[in-house]
Amino acid sequence: MNATSNGIQARQHETANVAKLTAADRLYREIKRLKLLQFLLAVVLPLLFAIVLLSYQGSNLLLLSIPNILSILSIVLSVLCKPAIDEKNTLSADIKQDFDVSVYEMPWNEDLFGERRDLTGEIAEKSAGVENSPYLREKDWYEKEADAMPILDGIFACQRENCSWDSAMRRRYRNLCAAGIGALIVTVVAVEIYKNESAAALLAGFVFVSSAPTWLLNIVDSLNEDLKRLDKMKASFQSTDTRTMKDLQKIQKAIYEHRKRAVVPPQFIYKMFKDSDEKTAKHMMKMGSGGDEK
Repeated sequence: MNATSNGIQARQHETANVAKLTAADRLYREIKRLKLLQFLLAVVLPLLFAIVLLSYQGSNLLLLSIPNILSILSIVLSVLCKPAIDEKNTLSADIKQDFDVSVYEMPWNEDLFGERRDLTGEIAEKSAGVENSPYLREKDWYEKEADAMPILDGIFACQRENCSWDSAMRRRYRNLCAAGIGALIVTVVAVEIYKNESAAALLAGFVFVSSAPTWLLNIVDSLNEDLKRLDKMKASFQSTDTRTMKDLQKIQKAIYEHRKRAVVPPQFIYKMFKDSDEKTAKHMMKMGSGGDEK
């Protein structure tokens, strides 16, 4: 280890810690697949039928009842999938917490973190083939600039990087969902105006396509909650007071609670801005000051 190193860079590349990142990543991918299934059945199919029904002029009761049937199906699907999604999200948060504590060499504080779970079996199951993990081929999980800092400052910088990255991604996802809601509303209005329909028909059009904007509104609401939690953490990163390990453990507890409850954004949003976010994280490390935009 380099004489000026606090060990963060070396520890994040240890096989056991790479296995933890791999396991957490695979859990996130499983969550995304479940959410995609929910989206297809609860939003895409009802929307496709709604488009057909908007132009349907007949009175077939079976066809007219399809939106209601699909709405019931979406509710049942959400009830069935939500426990599995919540369980995977909690397990992933537990594994990421184990990774951070190990990389930081942070003492486990039972008063803050609760009793430490033995995650060996879950990590081994989800990290099979760890030798092919992207975390062995890609850049450091935490920027190397944190490695040259005193250990408490290095931990603080890594925690700030976690929150900054997350906040920026969630703001983009929220804006995308809001744009989707606007696009759907504009589309329905344009179609009804083109067809020269009455106000009643316009309202019916909104009812038919309501599953999609309702889904997006729920995501926007959840993302707003995520961002509120992240904004509360921002005060911790702006403080100029001398930080103790106990202070950092409190921040780590807040990060864990956020991960456990947060929305999992689609992979394409992460990939689209990955390079620019890494450059910003590196710049923040060099500046030694925080922010929450990337």
